[in-house]
Amino acid sequence: MFETKVKSYRNLNHELIEVQTDKGSFVTKQLIISAGLWVNEVLSDFKLPLVIQKNSVAWFENNDKEYQIGNMPCFLVEYDTGKYTYGFPNALGTGVKIGLHLQGPVY
Repeated sequence: MFETKVKSYRNLNHELIEVQTDKGSFVTKQLIISAGLWVNEVLSDFKLPLVIQKNSVAWFENNDKEYQIGNMPCFLVEYDTGKYTYGFPNALGTGVKIGLHLQGPVY
């Protein structure tokens, strides 16, 4: 659900989770929390050893056939010891994605 503010969540039992939002209450079996830099704050009750790292990515507009899914493979290249770059083809019309893996600042 986009543009929905979560107010709280709680376990109802071993199988169900209740989520209170600004659009009402929902019950689910699984909950995905994508809180970005705020994940440690949002999940503070769980005392998880989470590390937040910012990594640089870029998309390059290119609609040439050789950069489309099925023609260009996904890749991961170690260009120096412990330093990687990766990429994905233009799968959804959003461009070719190139990124640095595990090289950004840790928060």
